[in-house]
Amino acid sequence: MQMKRPLTAAELLEEIENIDDDDVVPDGIVIMPPDDFGYNTDCDSGDEECNDPEKLNHRQLAAEAEFYFKDDNTEAEDSSGEDSDDNIPLATLAEILVLASE
Repeated sequence: MQMKRPLTAAELLEEIENIDDDDVVPDGIVIMPPDDFGYNTDCDSGDEECNDPEKLNHRQLAAEAEFYFKDDNTEAEDSSGEDSDDNIPLATLAEILVLASE
């Protein structure tokens, strides 16, 4: 069984640009922390409230990323059928934890 290489944020942004009307549109993109997190400086940090993909630095664009869907039944990259809490995006987990604490 061959494992797929995770996509980068830049690759996912390119996929979004090529989405057709018939395709399932993701609700967002989850970008994992860059591997070289130790090299972060203030000049690498932008406005944290900005959602403009044009403002991402090269480390963020090269970081692993995945599509986020509010409907947990829709999976973009993983179609293995595994139902595991270990395979959900961090944003989804955070949403679940917030709802559970209410």
